[in-house]
Amino acid sequence: MAVFSGNKGMVYSGETQVANVTNWSLTVEADNLDSSAMGTEWRTFLTGIKQWSGTIDAHWDLTDTAQRALFDALTGSTLVSLKLYVDSTRNFSGAAMITSADTTVPFDGIESITFNYQGNGALTRSV
Repeated sequence: MAVFSGNKGMVYSGETQVANVTNWSLTVEADNLDSSAMGTEWRTFLTGIKQWSGTIDAHWDLTDTAQRALFDALTGSTLVSLKLYVDSTRNFSGAAMITSADTTVPFDGIESITFNYQGNGALTRSV
């Protein structure tokens, strides 16, 4: 079993690396379509439409152009080109909409921002 450390992960918005990323997540889903018919005793299913979404967590840096571009995409309702790197050779990529940005300002910690995104079209996996 291969196990990988997350410390080599990166996120790119277009051609620019997003600064201070602490975590990213990706969820890929497919609808299950019930294809059962009368006269059967067991349900059967077909795979339906797929979708992907997730989050990008970072220490908020107002001077970082990539973070600002993600925030601007939210307020401007534009698509961004995301590349989510597991390491320098493996990544997931596609066009996405930034659906929300959550900021946390803790009393005894570092200000952070979480970008929530929804894929728009196919997700590509590079191994």
